Formats: sequence, structure tokens, C-alpha cells
Amino acid sequence: VTDCWIVDNASEDGTLALVAHQFPAVKIIRNQQNKGFGAACNQALVQVMSEFALLMNPDATINTEGIDRLLACAANYPKAALIAPRLAGNGFDPSTHDFPSTRVAPNIYDVSFISGALAVWRMELMRHVGFFDPRFFLFYEDDDLSIRVHRHGYQMLICSDVMASHVPGNSCAPSAYIDALKLQSSTWSALYIQRKYH
Repeated sequence: VTDCWIVDNASEDGTLALVAHQFPAVKIIRNQQNKGFGAACNQALVQVMSEFALLMNPDATINTEGIDRLLACAANYPKAALIAPRLAGNGFDPSTHDFPSTRVAPNIYDVSFISGALAVWRMELMRHVGFFDPRFFLFYEDDDLSIRVHRHGYQMLICSDVMASHVPGNSCAPSAYIDALKLQSSTWSALYIQRKYH
């Protein structure tokens, strides 16, 4: 049995009613205010009792075959805390060395960064690492998480032959308020991660 959780950060567009009607088995956490990306994800992650969790942004997609292949990869690398696909739309491609990586097998790379948009989490190891730092409202929370995974000595793997899509910025409808919130969050988070580690 697989549980599916949706954490809603105080949306007002009727999405939750649609989900509840079409997918009554989905468990919904309804926040009365926008708690930010990491804090909201943590609310679902603490509910997970299974060996693995698949964390996905609402603007990311992957098919069932891709998920199965990520789990098969995870089974072969017990020290891998995070296992992710290539994300079309993000520009991250370990096979072309867009960021530091080491090939550990054909199409499998041990990388220095995993995007928070879509990844399989090995929950036993990630509980040691800790989940997202909730002080990051938005942006850089996955950079912080990647740093902490490496400091614990665990692997982060990208299976480059598993393709998923992510269209950044499509989690909510664009508006002047959202643009300002993103700019403010990006600036604050950049300063915070510098202070946290440097």
C-alpha cells in the first residue's frame, strides 16, 4: 500500500476540492497560511513510514516506469540517501558535467547537488541527515540539504537514463505578489546559506 500526501500552502484556486473528489484516497494537509516549500514538505515527510518516499513538486512529472527504475537504482546503492532522475527543464545533466559528479556505473552519477523538485528519499538515512531547514522559505533549501547529505557521508545519485520533467515557477499562478515573494525569498535564502556555511 502506498500513501500519497498533498501539502497545500493555503491555496484558493479550488485545487483541493478537485483532488478530494477525484482522488479520495489522497491524504491532504491543509495549511491555513503559506509555510514555505521546505516546511510544508517536512509536514508530509514526518508521516512516512515506508523505506522510501518520492517527493515531487506540483510542477514536476515522472511516469511509473521511471519511479520503478529509481527504486531499482536505490536497491543497488544502500548508501544513497537521495536518488533522482534527469530533470528536463532544469538544465541539470550530470553526463555533461553541469555540476561536480562522478560516474559510478553506466548512466548513474554520484553528484554534489540534488534538486528538491523530484527525488526518491531513503528515509532511514534522511532521518539522520534531517529534513529541510524550515528557515528557508523558498530557494536554496535543496542546496542546504545536499550539503548536509554529503557531510553525513551518504551518496546522492542521478540516474541519467530516467527522464522526468520540471518546469520551474509553475507551482502557482504568476502575479506581482508572487514575483515579489520569490525575489525576497531568493535574496534572503542566498544570504542565509552563506552565513550558515561560510
